[in-house]
Amino acid sequence: MAYTLTLLGTDTAFTPNPDNGYEKGETLSYVSTLVNRQGAEEQSDDSITKYRNLKIAVVDGPDTMGKEVGDRIARGVASILEAISRGETKISIMAHSRGAVEAILVAHELERIQENFKRDKNSPDLRNSECGLTKTAMEAQKDTYESLNLEGIAKNINNVELSIFNIDPVPGGDFLGAPVGWKDDRFFRVPKIVKEYEQCVYENERTRCFKAIVPKCDSSDTKFNLFSLPGHHGTGSGNLKDQQQHPVDMEGKTTEHAQQLMIIKLIDFLTRNEVAIKPGQDRTQEQLDNDPLYKLIQPLIDEEGKSKKEELKAIYLTLYQEIINNKAAYERFNKTSYPVLGQEQSIQRVFGSYRDDRIILHQAYKDAFLSDVLPHLPGGHFVNYDHARLTINQELGLKDGLPLNEVIDKTVDRLGEIMKHSSKLNMLKKGDGEANDLSQSVLDDNCAHAIQSETGFNILVDSLEGVIGEVGNIYCHDKHKSMGEEEREALFHSVKRAIDSFKNDELEDNELAKTVREKINTTVKSILTDKINRLNQDADILSKKQGHNLSEVINTAFTDLLKSPSLNDYEYEDKLNEFRDFNNHIISLLKLKPPQIKESKALLEEKLKSLEKADPPDILDKDMTNFFGELLDFIPDYDVNQLMEDATQLYDELESFKESFTHFKELNDSLDYAQWQSDLEGKQRQLIDQTARYIQKNNLNLEKDIDPLFPDNNSPLYEQIKLVASNYGLENPDFVKLKRQNSELSCKIDEQVEKIKEFQQIKERHDADKIKLEELNQELQVLQVSDSAKEREVEEIRHQIVSLKADIQSQTRQKVDLEKQIKNLNSEITWLSTDKQQLTIEREIQDKRINDLTELVNRLNTHEEKECNAVVSTLEKLTIDHLNYLKLTAKKGNTQNDTIKEQIEITENLQGILCNTKQYPLPSERITAFTNQLNKDNEKLSAQHDPDPAWKRFAKSCLITIGVICSGIIPGILALAAYNHFKDKSSPQSFTNKYKNELNKIKQQSDISKHQTEDETQSLTTTGLAR
Repeated sequence: MAYTLTLLGTDTAFTPNPDNGYEKGETLSYVSTLVNRQGAEEQSDDSITKYRNLKIAVVDGPDTMGKEVGDRIARGVASILEAISRGETKISIMAHSRGAVEAILVAHELERIQENFKRDKNSPDLRNSECGLTKTAMEAQKDTYESLNLEGIAKNINNVELSIFNIDPVPGGDFLGAPVGWKDDRFFRVPKIVKEYEQCVYENERTRCFKAIVPKCDSSDTKFNLFSLPGHHGTGSGNLKDQQQHPVDMEGKTTEHAQQLMIIKLIDFLTRNEVAIKPGQDRTQEQLDNDPLYKLIQPLIDEEGKSKKEELKAIYLTLYQEIINNKAAYERFNKTSYPVLGQEQSIQRVFGSYRDDRIILHQAYKDAFLSDVLPHLPGGHFVNYDHARLTINQELGLKDGLPLNEVIDKTVDRLGEIMKHSSKLNMLKKGDGEANDLSQSVLDDNCAHAIQSETGFNILVDSLEGVIGEVGNIYCHDKHKSMGEEEREALFHSVKRAIDSFKNDELEDNELAKTVREKINTTVKSILTDKINRLNQDADILSKKQGHNLSEVINTAFTDLLKSPSLNDYEYEDKLNEFRDFNNHIISLLKLKPPQIKESKALLEEKLKSLEKADPPDILDKDMTNFFGELLDFIPDYDVNQLMEDATQLYDELESFKESFTHFKELNDSLDYAQWQSDLEGKQRQLIDQTARYIQKNNLNLEKDIDPLFPDNNSPLYEQIKLVASNYGLENPDFVKLKRQNSELSCKIDEQVEKIKEFQQIKERHDADKIKLEELNQELQVLQVSDSAKEREVEEIRHQIVSLKADIQSQTRQKVDLEKQIKNLNSEITWLSTDKQQLTIEREIQDKRINDLTELVNRLNTHEEKECNAVVSTLEKLTIDHLNYLKLTAKKGNTQNDTIKEQIEITENLQGILCNTKQYPLPSERITAFTNQLNKDNEKLSAQHDPDPAWKRFAKSCLITIGVICSGIIPGILALAAYNHFKDKSSPQSFTNKYKNELNKIKQQSDISKHQTEDETQSLTTTGLAR
């Protein structure tokens, strides 16, 4: 049994019929009336839940300032719990705008209540929400919650299957310092109770405070689908004009198809989750005749209220194509916005860093551009990936809703059939076959016939491009990391199988296979270059932020504002000076090292509140309100914490992207991944350098200011900065901590030494008392032999002796205790000394590591190593070319196959040496190893048989290349001398001439000018190298 909850967007009331703002009715309201009530009477609760029955409840949207969201969440949770108590376990939520954000929190509340019932069925604590607004609202609706049937809820809640369809979820933000939304970290998590989550984001919304959230799923079992559509925030809801109700003034263009597509999407979602649809229920024929949406929907629904799959697919493809045809109308919204709020990135326009794209909050309170998360498909043939998937399913006859790996597998199998059938049809056309030789499957294969035409061929190839792009997007944006292991492995094997299938030798001349291979290569290259370009853009933006003199930038913008035509003739100089003084005060705070962002924000917020009181505000008040309001949004990007977070994220993204090359090589192995990897590593080194300089320039202390930002020590960027800290006049906090520990240990040792001295003094006193006791004993012996007159004196002495013995026993016990303490202290001193030595050793190891790294960096930056790096690049090209030649020769079935295989192994080993930066970090080391191995391999080949000419040319070219540049750089390189192994005996002049010819060939391949070649040859001849 199914139940539906509809949560309308901000300031949106239930509007199922045409209205001033909605020419054909508001989308969610309209679709809600299509849910089959199955005879249940309407139960209109109040002014907030205007439409309700046993199958659905529609809750009006909250106010602009967002204070009513708790009330709407509480109402939604209560209505779903009431349905669950009646046995409804299939729960669907459809929502828009702030209502869509509420939908996620409703899911969190239901999961909380579900867990409470598992712990205690009799006291589930329904109203104890962690959100203050929601908890307050639930308490206000206490009577509703207490009237719920807890026994019915407890019986059914563990069987609930919750599905959500969210449309452009926007929580709001801060406008000119005033909140127009609310915040909750749970926005960005889809809880495990949700089995299906689908979300649409509109591409052309640019209004400030309209950043759509994109959450991530707590469970990999949740089916997640994110897609985008053209339009602004309200287009799909039925606002066919712009946000301020201005019509789209473009002849022959309309934005109505976005609403129609959204209605179809919602019906598809509801029927997929067992919600019965009944178009036109309780409406007159006249009303139906005047309802264009009824005419769209009615043919799609059968008598049982289920959608007709084929009709649904057809209308999807039709509407997607109409949206493409009217794309220009939607793009007009890139320049519009809702009243008062203005556009996002207004301040970025002032500072020259504007990007025409929708800003979203991606999985956290972190800005991202929509096209970075959902890249546009190349070619402009498809609205989104859903459109591309539908097209490929249509063209190849595949089932809808298959996992991507199954789509790939079935696509490959079906394309194999099409290519075979198409080949037979081509043979028939050329007269190479008989019609009766064709099987019925070939004759009935519409796709095989369709691709005989250019149009049919292009449609199939374009739809395949969408699937290829979808795979690339998954790896490019690390989405594969959030997949389950089984799903990730299945996708990888499907992709690998597909690539191998299209590279099959049997399909080498097949036009479709050739085109698909080209599409794979171009699409993968496009995805990678786009990602690299975006990373470079992000790096450039961050570099500017870290290098900007923020105070000067703001001062320049303020000066330009005062020069604007609207303020040129402003007559109140005192008021102008007041704003100048305030701006100068802000600038003075931002000039400090580091800039005082928090204090500046507080002043700006206070200033904006005072400007609100201006009645009426003049042109200067308005301009300053806008300027300082934009500044309030702009300066937090320059906060130390934010910049360090941005730098860390960029560094990690560069590292992750490098790791993804392994997967992309499976798709296209012809791209220069080595160069890209080198470029990305260069960007990482640049990022380390500029971030360290930023820290140094702003007088930041690594231990005090930066360490607290990384409490888990999980930032590779920061670890690199610490290693090179001394190069920038910074102290490595790890070394500082070691020094502090060392100092503390020294103090403890000094304290223990003092205690030992004290114990030694006690021991000396004890020894003195012992000597005195012995003296008394001797006196006693003398007294014992004296006369009786001294007996009393003897008795007194005896008493003294007893007393002294007691003292000695006490002191003996103290001595034993002191000796134990001394022993323990000596052990502790030994341990502390060992610990101190270990800390010293660790510090020496760290110092050596830093020195080694610094020395390596310095050597890599020397002119000689750069020259050697150029040689390595040339040798890599020579090796790859020779390897490709050998593989081609082996493929053709050369009679010397064993020799070729041996050469392939030798050449691949040489290639491995050139790429082995771990064993040979310096280019010169790789050249030396390469040269030695090449000479050994040549001797080996020469000893077995006469090497073929190709090997001789390859070895000769390599040795000449090494000899030209490296003979004077790398000690022990005798490549030119080894060159004689490949030449006949000749005079020095003859060798010089031959060498010059060979060098010119290699130099041309390595883009070295003819002039350089002649100079180097003359130099070699002069120095006698040719001898």
